[in-house]
Amino acid sequence: MLRQLDYQARVIKTFDAYLSALGDFKAKAAKIEAHNTTLDDPELLVPVPDYPSKAWGAMAAAGGLPPSRQAVPFSPRVDGAGRPVPNVVFKVPTGGGKTLLAASALSSLMGQYLCRNTGFVLWIVPNEAIYSQTKKQLTDRLHPYRQPGKPRRR
Repeated sequence: MLRQLDYQARVIKTFDAYLSALGDFKAKAAKIEAHNTTLDDPELLVPVPDYPSKAWGAMAAAGGLPPSRQAVPFSPRVDGAGRPVPNVVFKVPTGGGKTLLAASALSSLMGQYLCRNTGFVLWIVPNEAIYSQTKKQLTDRLHPYRQPGKPRRR
């Protein structure tokens, strides 16, 4: 159990570090976008960097990625307008606390990166039983998953 909690804490710590880097690079990209909107001459446009790629690169250069991901190249994603879209995948074994990690990650994502308390979340599960169990846990404001602080198991 203690080993599992250490693992979960490391995952959330790494995710928080990525969000921090992501926020820094997104702010720089936003400044470039704002600069570009003021220009009349298209030759003076500055390319807007792929900020998720820059954040991944910074994490890799600092040794902040998990050892299993350190040598893995960044996998870019873009939206329908061709803008970069950050993405994260937690690969967790059965019983590894996926719901706990996801709840903690959403808390960090909303609070640290998006700076708001609400947002749209698409939660996909393989069957009705897991859906019902997860919904019950996540909608209960008194459930340990909804409490601030370190990741923990019930």
